Amino acid sequence: MAHTKPIPKVKLFIGIMYVNETFFNKAVEILKQSFGEVEDISESYNFNQFTDYYNNEMGDGQVKRFIVFRDLIDRDELANIKHLTNKIEDDFAVNGKRLINLDPGYLTEHNVVLASAKEQPHKVSIGMGMFGDVVLVYRSGNYRSYFKTFADYKTEFVQKYLLSVRKKYLLQRRSENV
Repeated sequence: MAHTKPIPKVKLFIGIMYVNETFFNKAVEILKQSFGEVEDISESYNFNQFTDYYNNEMGDGQVKRFIVFRDLIDRDELANIKHLTNKIEDDFAVNGKRLINLDPGYLTEHNVVLASAKEQPHKVSIGMGMFGDVVLVYRSGNYRSYFKTFADYKTEFVQKYLLSVRKKYLLQRRSENV
């Protein structure tokens, strides 16, 4: 029988999709008030190359960036974080159309998990009507995707970025002894 042990804290990040840089900057300021200091912000990339799903709502030309927060969180905070980011999206919306899309998730030593309000066979409940979606698994020095992984998370750009975040996260865990 396996015995329980403390579950390590995880690294919070939020993918932000937007068309207007001003809204990105405002969203980052609001998110900092809730989650503290931002440790890193990725370069932006063209999200429209993967899908036109959001064009009717947000317009063409969406770009996406990741913001990574300095403080580690408990995994069970993710559902509440998703509710908060949904409220922020609603606060930015005009006539029911979002100007930003916020996708919170966390990174562990072993995987990358996103929060979702949409139930699917491959997602598990994380409480509060939210689901956890394991989009990448770390194995043999790299991230591995699977057939349900979002297209942008399958790219070399995103995976390299998240590998760099993972490396810093592991150093932080050691230095903070968590």
